[in-house]
Amino acid sequence: MSLCNSSRLAVFAVSLLVVGATGSACAQCVECATEWSGGSVINLGALPGSTYSFATGINDGGRAVGYSFDGNAFHATEWSGGNIINLGGLPGSTVSAAAGINDAGQAVGDSGVGGAIHATEWSGGSVINLGALPGSTVSFAMGINDAGQAVGYSVVGGGVEYATEWSGGNVIKLGGLPGSTYSFATGINDAGQAVGYSFVGGVEYATEWSGGSVINLGALPGSTYSFALGINDAGQTVGVSGVGGVGAATEWSGGGVINLGALPGSTSSAATGINDAGQTVGYSGVGSDDATEWSGGNVINLGGLPGSFFSDALGINDAGQAVGYSIFPSPPAPEPSTWAMMLLGFAGLGYAGYWRARKGKTGQATV
Repeated sequence: MSLCNSSRLAVFAVSLLVVGATGSACAQCVECATEWSGGSVINLGALPGSTYSFATGINDGGRAVGYSFDGNAFHATEWSGGNIINLGGLPGSTVSAAAGINDAGQAVGDSGVGGAIHATEWSGGSVINLGALPGSTVSFAMGINDAGQAVGYSVVGGGVEYATEWSGGNVIKLGGLPGSTYSFATGINDAGQAVGYSFVGGVEYATEWSGGSVINLGALPGSTYSFALGINDAGQTVGVSGVGGVGAATEWSGGGVINLGALPGSTSSAATGINDAGQTVGYSGVGSDDATEWSGGNVINLGGLPGSFFSDALGINDAGQAVGYSIFPSPPAPEPSTWAMMLLGFAGLGYAGYWRARKGKTGQATV
């Protein structure tokens, strides 16, 4: 489902390191990439030496991507057929992470090289620098459709972010809503409709880019902000609206804005991915977060790995397989999910962490 000034695509062939492993044991993992499939909760494991891993997207063939953290660096990771694959990064990179994958197995994310971060594609064994908008040294690719169109954002000038599309070797500035000071694209469907958000006058607005138009999707009544995080091929979009200072899982469909609700007792929720059948995943906040699915009008607690106290689901494919992560109790330590925000941006990867930071935010104008 899902350059630079010269518009040339820099392609670097990188051999993939394939590790024949079925995943680290739960006891070895502090934050573990997790799959929910057919009623089972599966520990996907991590690259050797890593105690943290996160799965951020999954295609219809069941290939999942994300990243592993070994205490020193992030490594873009693929889980496929029981193997854990180090996707590598651009030449000279010290960090990398994958955010999304399409049905052809093309994955996107970013690589950190020196002081710059480059939107990156992994395709057919090659690692590709997607480039960025003119004047930018920082770019992130957050999603890719089956046609190979990718979206994300570029940081230009004094730190201004612009929603960006990579298509046919071109880097395209999508822009934002009128008056916006920055914009992010988080996902794209096979029709080329992209979603994300724009920042206007101190308020975030869920945004759609479609057919050359930039559309304000609106928010739930009384909301103070909204974000769109995923879109399916029918154009159904999911994300979050801020209601009373707390995030509420939201769907935009057929011109309506729908409150998806949350697990009983929850004080917040967010929807991060949706498949073509309309099954949606994300989390509900019940003390700590619980991975949640919305399907057929039901709100389902997906749970986490045995012994975990916290789980989030970040993506779902058309077979209903969902991926995300579970967190286990551990001694205080630097939290990779927080560091990943710096690497990957607030859009897309680790988005649940961003929403946890947003809980209780008040005082913005109503959308």
